Amino acid sequence: MNDDQLDALLREAVERLTPLPPTLTPNVERRLHTVIWRRRVVGTLALAASIAGIWFASHLFSPPTPVPMVARVEPPKLARPDVRVTFPKDAHVIAVPIESDNPNVTVVMVYQAVRPTQKNRSHQ
Repeated sequence: MNDDQLDALLREAVERLTPLPPTLTPNVERRLHTVIWRRRVVGTLALAASIAGIWFASHLFSPPTPVPMVARVEPPKLARPDVRVTFPKDAHVIAVPIESDNPNVTVVMVYQAVRPTQKNRSHQ
C-alpha cells in the first residue's frame, strides 16, 4: 500500500465517521450574505461621509458672501438757477410740457410745426 492509497482510505474514514452537520451549509450561506451586506453598507456609508466631508470643506473654507451695504444718500441742496429754453421765431416748432414725478425735472416734447404752403399764404 502506497501513500496515495493510505490518504484515500483515511479521507474516506474521516468522511464516514464525521459527517457534515445539516445546518452547516445554510449557516455558511447566511454568513456570506451577512458579510456581503455589511460591505455594501460600509461602502455606502463611506461614500455618504465623503460627500458630506467635501460639502462641509467647500463651505468651511469658502469666503463668506458679502452683504451689500445700503446707505441713504440725500442729494445736496444747491440753489440751481432756473433754465429757460427759447427757439427762434422761424424755427416752426411746437413745445409741449409733460408732467414728471420729480418736481425738479421738466420734460418738454418738441415737435416740428406744419408750415403753410405758398397757396395757403396767398389766400390769407
